Amino acid sequence: VLKLNAVGNREWDRYYTFPFDAFFTSVRPTPEGGFIVSGYYITVGTSSKALLIKLGLDGKVTATFAYGSSSCPSETAFGAQNLVGGGYLFSLGLCNGASDSVARIDASGAILWQRAPANVFEAAISPTLDGGYVAAGQAGTMLVVKANASGALPECLQNGTPDLVRVDPPPVVVTAVAGPIENTFTQPNPIAVTASPAHLTTQFTCNP
Repeated sequence: VLKLNAVGNREWDRYYTFPFDAFFTSVRPTPEGGFIVSGYYITVGTSSKALLIKLGLDGKVTATFAYGSSSCPSETAFGAQNLVGGGYLFSLGLCNGASDSVARIDASGAILWQRAPANVFEAAISPTLDGGYVAAGQAGTMLVVKANASGALPECLQNGTPDLVRVDPPPVVVTAVAGPIENTFTQPNPIAVTASPAHLTTQFTCNP
């Protein structure tokens, strides 16, 4: 994980070493000034567990959470983000031909709910002002799904209840990168961008 300042100069970078191969998919800031990292780690063969790592402002680990399920041997976490009022929202990757799912956990890592919008693949999620969330992904064509604060969806978009469970996270060793900071950059001059208006066609094929 590499931390840059406002003009692109490196402030710190750290390595996170696990007993198994691990991969990070996203890093997002938290309100208290730290970061939440999404990813996964390999267990046996191609099996994997979803992994979330909470970092302090200096990049040191403050908490780790891991999740798996019996129906999906290869879980992957994407796009975890801190929610107003505490806890995190994140998506879980495609598994065995099923659609992506969305999960919400509290600040301690306990699972509050998990939902699987039907046929939503490669989902990107974001919280909404009313406490719910929107998930955008592919369903043959592009699809945006809106859920309420408990993750409830229109009945025709529900894909059953996934069986996400919390598992023991792997130990992690944090190492600061040695050597002087190199490759400094200056902030570029602003550039002008002209955008054409977007044209959207909306379709809703089931009752909300």
